[in-house]
Amino acid sequence: MKQSLRYIIRLGFLLLLALPFSALAQQASLITGSVRSSRGEALIGASVRLVGTTQGTLTDSVGKFTITARIGDTLLVTSVGMQAKKVKIHSARLTITLEEDNKLIEDVVVTGYQKIRNRVYTGAASSVKMRDIHLEGTQDISRMLEGRVPGLSIQSISGTFGAAPRINIRGGASILGNVQPLWVIDGAVYEDLVHLSLDQLASGDAATLISSAVSGLNASDIQDIQVLKDASATSIYGARALNGVIVVTTKSGRRDTPLRVSYATENTMRLRPSYSQYDLLNSQETMGIYEEMRQKGYFSLASSLYGRRGGVYHLLNRALSEYDPETGTYRLENTPEARRAFLEQHERANTDWFSELFRLTPTTSHTVSFSAGGRSSATYASLGFFYDGGWTVADRVQRITANLKNTFYLGDRLQVTLSAQGNIRSQSAPGTLPQRKNTTLGLFERDFDINPFSYALGTSRTLLPSERYRNNWAPLNIHQEYRSNHMDIGVLDFKAQAEASYKVRPYLEARALVSTRQAYTSMTHEITERSNQVLAYRAMETPEVASANIYLLRDPEHPEHRPEVALPHGGILKKDETSLKSYLMRLALDYDRHIGPHDIKAFGFTEIRYADRSHTPFTGYGVQYDRGGQINTDPRIFSKLLREGEDYFAYSRRYDRGVTFSASTTYGYDGRYILNALINMEGSNASGRNARTQWLPTWNVGGKWNVDREAFFHPSSLLSRLAVRMSYGLTAKMNEEAVNANSVYQGGTTSPRRYQDRENALRIRHLENRDLTWEKMYELNLGLETAWAGDRVWATVDLYQRNAFDLIDLVRTSGIGGQYYKYANFGDMRTQGIELSLSTTNIETKELSWSSSLTLSLMNQKITRLRNTPNALDMVAGRGRGNLVGYPKGSLFSYNFQGLNSHGLPTFDFGLYPTNHGEDANVYSADFSDTQYTKSYLTYHGPIEPQVIGGLSNTLRYGLWDLTLFITAQAGNKIRLNPTFDPTFADLNVFSGEYRNRWMNPGDEQHTDVPTIPSQDLINAVGRENIERAYSTYNYSQLRVADGSFVRLKHVSLGYRVSEAFAKKLRLQSAKLQLSLTNPFLIYSDKRLRGQDPEYYRAGGVSLPTPRQYTLSLQIGF
Repeated sequence: MKQSLRYIIRLGFLLLLALPFSALAQQASLITGSVRSSRGEALIGASVRLVGTTQGTLTDSVGKFTITARIGDTLLVTSVGMQAKKVKIHSARLTITLEEDNKLIEDVVVTGYQKIRNRVYTGAASSVKMRDIHLEGTQDISRMLEGRVPGLSIQSISGTFGAAPRINIRGGASILGNVQPLWVIDGAVYEDLVHLSLDQLASGDAATLISSAVSGLNASDIQDIQVLKDASATSIYGARALNGVIVVTTKSGRRDTPLRVSYATENTMRLRPSYSQYDLLNSQETMGIYEEMRQKGYFSLASSLYGRRGGVYHLLNRALSEYDPETGTYRLENTPEARRAFLEQHERANTDWFSELFRLTPTTSHTVSFSAGGRSSATYASLGFFYDGGWTVADRVQRITANLKNTFYLGDRLQVTLSAQGNIRSQSAPGTLPQRKNTTLGLFERDFDINPFSYALGTSRTLLPSERYRNNWAPLNIHQEYRSNHMDIGVLDFKAQAEASYKVRPYLEARALVSTRQAYTSMTHEITERSNQVLAYRAMETPEVASANIYLLRDPEHPEHRPEVALPHGGILKKDETSLKSYLMRLALDYDRHIGPHDIKAFGFTEIRYADRSHTPFTGYGVQYDRGGQINTDPRIFSKLLREGEDYFAYSRRYDRGVTFSASTTYGYDGRYILNALINMEGSNASGRNARTQWLPTWNVGGKWNVDREAFFHPSSLLSRLAVRMSYGLTAKMNEEAVNANSVYQGGTTSPRRYQDRENALRIRHLENRDLTWEKMYELNLGLETAWAGDRVWATVDLYQRNAFDLIDLVRTSGIGGQYYKYANFGDMRTQGIELSLSTTNIETKELSWSSSLTLSLMNQKITRLRNTPNALDMVAGRGRGNLVGYPKGSLFSYNFQGLNSHGLPTFDFGLYPTNHGEDANVYSADFSDTQYTKSYLTYHGPIEPQVIGGLSNTLRYGLWDLTLFITAQAGNKIRLNPTFDPTFADLNVFSGEYRNRWMNPGDEQHTDVPTIPSQDLINAVGRENIERAYSTYNYSQLRVADGSFVRLKHVSLGYRVSEAFAKKLRLQSAKLQLSLTNPFLIYSDKRLRGQDPEYYRAGGVSLPTPRQYTLSLQIGF
C-alpha cells in the first residue's frame, strides 16, 4: 500500500513538471514562410488563412508571409490560378508550393465582351498564355501564335518589322480581299491601319510595313490570347467576324498586393544568309556562261556600253574606251593579255553580297513594368524600348511602347478601369516603288528595286562591291544607292479606354465601355540626284540611249524629235501619309443567376463604331538635297506625268460607321445540359442603300452536354472528363475592297498630247451596285472535350463545315457605263475540317516535370460558285488569285511544258487557245491575259495555302532549369519556285545550278529540260518579245512547282532560374537567364526548293525572310 502510494506521488510530481511544457507547446507563436509556384516563382498576394478562424494574411512582394499560429494548426493557402492547399504547421518556418490549377485556367473563356465559364460555353475557342508561347527576340505577337492553335494558319511571307504574316482561321471565308481575323484588345476592336489583300501582303510594297495591326503591342504586356473560331464563339461580333476573332487581354494590377517592379531585356543576334543555302553558280562558273554568251553575240561594244543593263563586259569596254589625258593612255590597254587579266580578276571575285549587305547587328529590347494594388485600386504600368540597328545596311527600327491600366474599386458594386496604350515607331527601309503586273510578258515588275536580299541573290558575283556598273541606262553602285535612295517611316499610335461595371444586383451587372484610338503614319522616300533612279531620268549619252530610255519625255506629236530630260535638276521626294481615328461606345447588361439546379444567363449590348481613314500620297520633283532642300522643278516633269496618266498627289478619305444590337441567353440545368442562343442586328454605311442590304441579322444556336456530370459517369484512371458540344450560326463581314455601294467618282484632268489642251475631268472609279451586301457564312461545329489519366491528358476535337455565300469578287461586265469590272456578291465557298488539341503532363514530381502540347488541323476547301474567271497570270503566279469553281481558293496552276525543241527553246501545249500555227507557235503563244481557254491547257497542282497545319511543344523542367523545344509543320500546299530563268539575259545575271545541265547542242533536248541561253541570231529569228514570253512561260510551267510541306524546328530555349537564396543575396525577388534559338533549320522540306524558304515570298521591295537568330534574355523581379 505504501509502495502504491509512493508511485502515485511520483506520477503526480511528473505531471506537475510537464504542465509548463504542455502550456508552452499550446501557446501561439509567430510562424513565417514563403509561397511559390511549381516553377519556383514567388506568388505575390497569395491568401494564407488559419483554418477554423477568421485570421489570415497575404504574401508580400517576395512571396513571404507571417502569421500567428500554433504547431499542429492547419493553414489554407490559395492563389489565383493555383490549386488551393491545406498545410499542417510542423515548424516555425514553412515553404509551401502550389500547383497550377489547369481546370481553373481552362474554365474561363474571354470573348472580349464577357467572361464565360467553359462548362457553359458552346463555342470553339482556344486559349494560350503569353508565358507559354513567347518567342524571345520576336516582336510581333501574331508570329508567336504559329503552330499554337489548331485551325489558325500563320505564314511568315515577310520577316520585315511591321509586316503582317498571312493569317487565316479555318481557311478564311473571303475569296477577294483581306482574310485577316478581327483583333480585339481588352474588349475593343483594334482596326487595321491599312487594308491589304493576300497578294498585296506578298507584294513587298512599302504599305506592308504598316500592315500588322499588333506590331505596336509589347509582348511583355500581354496576359493571354483567345482565338475564337466557330460561329458560336464569334457570333457576338456579328457582321465583322467572318474570318474569326483573336482576343488579347493585357496585364492588370491585383488588389492588396505590394509594389512589384520587373525588368526584362532581350538581346538578339541574327545570322547572315549564306550562299551555301542556295543552289547558285559561283563567279568562275558564271564567267564561263558569260563567255558562251559572248560567243553567241552578246556584249557587243554598243550594247555593253550603252545598253540598259551591263556588268563585267560593260566595265571592260568602259575601261578600254576611257582615255586619261594626264597619262595619254587608256585606262585599260587593249591587248589580249590585259583583257584576260581584267576578266580573270572578276572571275575570281566570288563577291559575297550577303556579307556586303547584311550585318551582325544585334537587336535589343528593354521593358520595365510596375504592378501594385491596395484595397480600393490596382495598377499596372510598363515602358518598353526596342532598337534594331539593322539586319541589312538599309534598314533600322526603333520603337517605344507605354501601357497604363488603373482599376478602381468604388465600394462593393462599382468598378472602373482606365487604361491607355501607345507606341511610337521610327523605321528606315530601302527605297522602293510599287510592284506592277505585266500581263503581256507574264512578269511582276518593280522599277529600281534595291531590296538587299533580292539583290544578293540576283546580282552577279563577278562584280566587285566598289564598282559602278550599268542599270536602267545609268551607273549604279549598291552602297551609294542605299545612301541616295531610302525611306523613313514614322508611326504614332495611341489608344485610351474607360470601362465601368456596376452590380445592380448580385446577379445583374451593368457595363459600359468607351474607347478611342488615333494613329498616324508617315512614309518619306528621298531619292537624291546621285541615285540610279534620278540618273536614269537623265540618261541620254547617245541618240540610241535617248531613243530606248523609257524615263525620258517624248513629244507624241513629233515622235521623230529627240526625247528630252524632264527632271534636269534635283531629286524626287515621295511622302505618303495615312491617319486613323476610331471610336467605340458600348452599353451592356449581364444577368447571371443560379436557382437550384438552373443556371440562367442573359447578355445584351448595343454598340456604336466610328472610324475615319485618310490617305495622302504626294510626289515632289526637283528637290535639291545637297542645297538645303531647295526646290527647282522643271515644268516638263508635269507634262510627262500628264501624258502618262500619272498623278503627283492625291487625297482620299473613308468613313466607316456601324451599329450593333445584340441579345443572347444561356440556360443550364444541373451543370449537365447547356443551351445557348444569340441574335445580332448590325448596320453599316458600307453596304447598299436599301434596308435589306444595310442591315443584317446574324445569329447562333448552340448546346453542350457535360457527360461527366451525369450520374452514370464514373471518373476513372482512364477517362476523367467528357463533354460534347454543337453550334450552328450565321456570321458575316463587309469586304473592305468593295466601296461601290454608291457610285465613286474621282476628279482629275485629261491627258492630251499637248499640255495646253488638258481639261478638267470627272472619272468614274466605281459604278453603283445598290445591291452590294455583306459576305455571309453558315457554320456548323461539333466539338468533343475530354480529359484522361486523372486530368493528365486533355484533348479537344472539333469538326466543322462552313458554307460561305454572297462572297464579293470582281465581276466582268459588258463595259456599258465605262467600267469592265465591278465588285458584286457572286461567290460561294465550302470549307470542311477537323482540329485536334492535345496537352499532356508526362512527368510531374517536385524536381522534374515534362509537359507536351500538340495541335493539328486538316482542312478541305472548294469554291462552289464564282462568276469571274481569273486571267492566266493570276492562275499560274501563286499569289492567291487562282480562283476557279471546283477548286480551292488560291489554287496554283501551271503551263504544260512539253520539252525542248531542236533549238533548245521550251515548248508548251496551249490546248484550245487559237495560236497562229507557226513553226514556233508552241514556244511563245502564251497569253497571260487569257480568261477564256485557260482550263484547256493549264495544269492544276493544289492550293497555295496549307491544308494541314500543326505544332508540337515540349517543356522539360528540372530543378531551376527549363528546356523548351517547339516544332511547326504544314502540308497540302504548293509553291511557285522563284523565277531563275531570266528572259532578258545580260552579264548581271545570276544563274542557278540547273544551268549546269542546260541545252548546249542539238540532241540535248533528249536528256535535259533546262532551256538554252538563246543566241542573238535565234533571238532575232524568233523575236525578242517572243523569247521573253517563252522563258516567262517556262518559269510558270509544272517544272517550277514545289511541294510546300515542311517541318521546322521553330524555337529552342534553355533557361535557368536563380535560386531564392541567391536572389535574396542580390536583393532581388527573382531572376532568370535564358538562351534561345529561333528558326534554326528545316527538319524537312521539298528538295526542289533548293534553299528557298517555303513560307517566304521573294517579292523584293521591303520584304525580308525570317532570320535565324540567337537571343539572350534576362528577367529580374524586385
